[in-house]
Amino acid sequence: MAQSQQELQTLLSEFPGVTDAYFQKPGNLTLVPDYIVYEIDDEYVLRADDRAFAFFNKYTVTLVTRDQECPVKQLIRDLPYASFDRMFIAGGLYHFVYNLYF
Repeated sequence: MAQSQQELQTLLSEFPGVTDAYFQKPGNLTLVPDYIVYEIDDEYVLRADDRAFAFFNKYTVTLVTRDQECPVKQLIRDLPYASFDRMFIAGGLYHFVYNLYF
């Protein structure tokens, strides 16, 4: 079954070197790298006998950092059911985007 969003918040916030983790990007804050922004992107449902018996939320998790070799990337990659999606640079910061079923 899907774990709670609060459990994911706690997990991401406790990564060493991360200033904070945010569920959806807050519009009124100045964010200090290295930070993580995550949001629900989809839901995966397992079915058998025409019934849903398990589901997982699919999150898009974005690590924003100044360091291209940030060690937090490996911590996110090591999470069960996490996969790298893409990387882009915006505002002079690296954005590493992952998909995570949690």
